[in-house]
Amino acid sequence: MGQRLRQDTRFVQGGSTKTGTVVTSQPAKCRFSGKDTGNFPYEHLRLFVLVIILGFVLRLFAYQYTYTINNDGTIYIHQARAIYYGLLSAVNSCTVGYLSPYPILIAATYPILGDWVASAKVVSIFFGTITLIPLYLLAKRFLDAKISILVTLIFALTPVFVTVSVWGVRDPLYWFFSVLGFYFFTGQIGKGNSWGLFLSSVFFILTTWTRIETILYLFVSCLCLITAKDEQKFKRLTFFLIPPLLLSLLLLGQMIVNPSGINWHRLNDIPSRLLTSLTQYQEVRLHLEELIIHPPSGIPSGFFDNARTLFWFIALGTIMNNTVEAFFYPFFLIFIIGLIGRVTWKRVREEQSVRYFAILVASAVVVSYVYVFAYWEIESRYLVLLVLPSFIFIGFGLEKITHFLKSRFRFKKHVALSLVVLAIMVFVLPKDLKSREADKLVFKEIGETIALREGNSREIEVLVLGDSRRWISFYANLSFKGAPCPDKYKDYEEIVGNSYEQFVENLKARGIRYVVWEEKRWPRQGFDFTEFHKGKDFIRLGAWSHRDTGRIILFRFLGSCEGEV
Repeated sequence: MGQRLRQDTRFVQGGSTKTGTVVTSQPAKCRFSGKDTGNFPYEHLRLFVLVIILGFVLRLFAYQYTYTINNDGTIYIHQARAIYYGLLSAVNSCTVGYLSPYPILIAATYPILGDWVASAKVVSIFFGTITLIPLYLLAKRFLDAKISILVTLIFALTPVFVTVSVWGVRDPLYWFFSVLGFYFFTGQIGKGNSWGLFLSSVFFILTTWTRIETILYLFVSCLCLITAKDEQKFKRLTFFLIPPLLLSLLLLGQMIVNPSGINWHRLNDIPSRLLTSLTQYQEVRLHLEELIIHPPSGIPSGFFDNARTLFWFIALGTIMNNTVEAFFYPFFLIFIIGLIGRVTWKRVREEQSVRYFAILVASAVVVSYVYVFAYWEIESRYLVLLVLPSFIFIGFGLEKITHFLKSRFRFKKHVALSLVVLAIMVFVLPKDLKSREADKLVFKEIGETIALREGNSREIEVLVLGDSRRWISFYANLSFKGAPCPDKYKDYEEIVGNSYEQFVENLKARGIRYVVWEEKRWPRQGFDFTEFHKGKDFIRLGAWSHRDTGRIILFRFLGSCEGEV
């Protein structure tokens, strides 16, 4: 026992195996390997299984009460349909110019379920749920079993993880691959397990293939290996780099042999996004300079002068606001409690694995900052890039909270833990147990109305003059045995043209059979379609409304009717 303690404390001092570095006074909670004992008592197993079941049940509830597929999900299902029907040339032809593993899994699931939407959601639910398993095993390396179960419970209940697990998007796959990458990477630290590095690299490649932003995990892991004080650093780095080097050779071979084939990567997005961020930054500064010279009436030029100096703070505020939402407010507080304090930062300094996750969190903030400068918005689900490596600080926060309850109120440990669980449930369950995307049902209804009239014998050409085009076109063609692009007519303003006559001619030229007019999306510089449209060209089939679009009217275009009404 004494020998094992000396080995553990040697790791704390930076991985050195020299005999002069033993610090026997180091507290047990600062040891890395002392947490992962391999023991799994029945009580812990039972609690862990209950957490997994609870997470799965919440995702099933969300599945039942999420009424439409996500906007991006329509594109991934298009890719899956192209794969399933052997239309490989169509895989990269609809908005997304690359193929991720998600559409492949949807296509593989479809023969079992016979429903494209259900297949997409089931794949997401499966990976969103099983992510909790390696997450618990990872947390257990740094925390005791019960705190690790609490960390797993938080990730099982966090609204963004529950909601996104039924959206029909790629994110749950990258969560799973990322956590496995973390698990194998940290498992090799202090143990010389080079094959663990090989496996972690494989999973980081898979997560990068799924979402390009997560290449951050691969880079940071590689950097940590390069800067580590380790006599076998070159060997370990070689094992880690073998998978990306082999993959690079395969991609190079594909580009040489079949350059027009399926695009399996989006590495070109990295320089593209950096350039976009820089361009947007410069453009905003130039516009603000113009406003300083010629301010709008009623607004002093000093406002724009200060805005030009401090507009970087808007990007920071955007990240902060969406980060809090991604964590969920009470869990963000737990993260902050775990992040601050002398004990936490002592562990960051002394333990390589804890420092690794601190670097990942900081790097994720930087990547998100660059993203915001490119688009001036960021969805909460994109900030899971930051949330995933934060699990360890959430665990530290839970440790501090339970310790406070025990020391301040003299609670026993199981009572303190029970109170924490109760508080988590009270705060988060009302957020999880609610319907989602109910307002989008109107777009599904319009698409299904078109499908009911036309059947599924051919692709239905639908022009949607607004942002709901993906949903309406997707549901209109859902039963068609092919892979119609739901984002086909995103250049609708060009199709509208400058006059009613030009609009009608453009519709005829494209064989468009249905037009969906949205009040708030009709081009402002264009003609008034509701006033100019003629009965000989269009038949009004129905009207709806939505808070984002205003009135919505479905028209049947008679110019492509081929003699039918």
